[in-house]
Amino acid sequence: PEAIFSIDFFEEHPEAFCTLAKELYPGHYCATPTHCFIRLLEEKKILLRNFTQNIDTLEFEAGISRDKVVQAHGGFDSAHCLKCKKSHSPESVKEVLFQNKVPRCGCGGLIKPDIVFFGEGLPRRFHDLSRKDFPKCDLLLILGTSLQVHPFAGLINDPPTDCVRILFNREPAGVADVPPKIDKNMMARIEEAAREGDMQAKTILIQMKMASSNGLRFQLEDNKRDLFHKGDCDNGVREFAKLLGWEKDLDKIIADVVAAFKKKNPPPPPPPPEEAKASEGKEASSEGMAKAISQKLGKS
Repeated sequence: PEAIFSIDFFEEHPEAFCTLAKELYPGHYCATPTHCFIRLLEEKKILLRNFTQNIDTLEFEAGISRDKVVQAHGGFDSAHCLKCKKSHSPESVKEVLFQNKVPRCGCGGLIKPDIVFFGEGLPRRFHDLSRKDFPKCDLLLILGTSLQVHPFAGLINDPPTDCVRILFNREPAGVADVPPKIDKNMMARIEEAAREGDMQAKTILIQMKMASSNGLRFQLEDNKRDLFHKGDCDNGVREFAKLLGWEKDLDKIIADVVAAFKKKNPPPPPPPPEEAKASEGKEASSEGMAKAISQKLGKS
């Protein structure tokens, strides 16, 4: 539920988030081919920055440099006390959480992983680097997002107007509104009225300008820079890498990342023979019970 990620609810009922956090904690999943493709962009020295809404820190599991990543909604790789603001290691917080306890600071305050909750502002690093980076952007790759959560979703409007933008997604997202069609004579009258100070005419022109500058335009007739690749994100970046002649480079990174994940997270050992036999006995018992019930129902 959304309430679990509310800062007010967390302060009143921290155990609810702490229970969920064990499922969300990094380490359960391997970085995807999409993460690996972003690392490849860095290795090719063309990645300016990777802005992400994800809190799973898989960017770092893929080997992307920390200075290249902006975690707009924070992550589990740092934590602070809400009361005294003291920093706590993510390892110590994880250890307490996995003991089914609520992490607390020496001052008595609650310790929270640095994920952005509802009611909290986004990190300063997000605001500073978005203002710095997007005016320099000449290619914006938008990878697997609904583009519905602001202010993050608004980033697509920040690059220069000649910047190519490519959306890799299962469905269209962040699409610009279709501007109203106004004939030339009517437009001339609106512009003249605006010059003479008519506020309604000025408002119409502002709204039309916003409609023409906000959102992706791949569905509009006047589109000159936006592309949409429909489908799975991982498949999309594989195709993109192939077109760029980087297919083998991407495959190598994926193989390295998967191997590192398996080494770090080996599969659990098989159960001892006694446990296996007991398990088989339970299955046989269940099958016998099901058969007996079925026969009984057949007789009635």
